Amino acid sequence: MSNNRPKIGTGAIIFNDKGQLLFGKRTYNPTGYSVPGGHIEFGETIEDCCKREVLEEAGIIIENLEIVTWGENIYLDKDHHSVSAFVFCTAKKGQEPKNMEPDKCDGWEWFDIDEIPKNLSFNYDPVLKHGQHLIKAYKEKHL
Repeated sequence: MSNNRPKIGTGAIIFNDKGQLLFGKRTYNPTGYSVPGGHIEFGETIEDCCKREVLEEAGIIIENLEIVTWGENIYLDKDHHSVSAFVFCTAKKGQEPKNMEPDKCDGWEWFDIDEIPKNLSFNYDPVLKHGQHLIKAYKEKHL
């Protein structure tokens, strides 16, 4: 095990106007489907990190950001430990994702909440499985 400290990041749970969620298929470890997000840079807020990462990865502008919960991923065999703030947000009207990083992602797709892919790259249970009431409340407020 390395002496690295855990990385702090964000995960953007993005809703479109149909209530669907955005996932992309990662082509690097850990592979699988993931929401846009990444590591917070020094001096950057959680919200600003989300906006930057979503624009860099999927080419869309997000709004109505709300920090809803935290998640943790520890993969000692892959020398990975991260703590992420999950942020609910909406894609600005008329925005459709583009694959801005084809070397890291096979593309972005919208999924209905009950049809989210099974092979997820990280642990999204805090928000997708255990946070159904949070999803419902956010959708009622913003969609």
